[in-house]
Amino acid sequence: MDAIVTESVIFTLLSERRLGPKLHGVFSGGRIEEYIPARSLLTKELSEPAISMKIAEKMAAIHSMDVPLSKEPNWLWKTMGKWMKTARDERLAPNAVGKTAEEQNVIKELKLIDFEKEIEWLKKFVSSVDSPVVFCHNDLQEG
Repeated sequence: MDAIVTESVIFTLLSERRLGPKLHGVFSGGRIEEYIPARSLLTKELSEPAISMKIAEKMAAIHSMDVPLSKEPNWLWKTMGKWMKTARDERLAPNAVGKTAEEQNVIKELKLIDFEKEIEWLKKFVSSVDSPVVFCHNDLQEG
């Protein structure tokens, strides 16, 4: 339920600031939003200066928003922890075997890395720099 409320608040804020589709209405179990006839950008289009500039402007506007959400930087660490568990349990388990010789070599190399130590280093580094926690999209990819 918290996720639904949070998503509704975020969608409303983005709509009000014209950073997302216009919100026409909210009802129990959903919302009515503007349909924007468009297509996803292609990878090669992302490198075009005019498009990259427009994306940067919109991302800056989103990142500067003051949203009524927790500013604790725990999403990154929780997400990294989940991925580490999956990698450790499935792909880096002692009995993990690659499908090809190349994949087997990659698994062997990855097993040599102390990822927990790397994550702890990253946590210390991030906490030592003046880098504010901001509202963020978390998924800026083509398609």
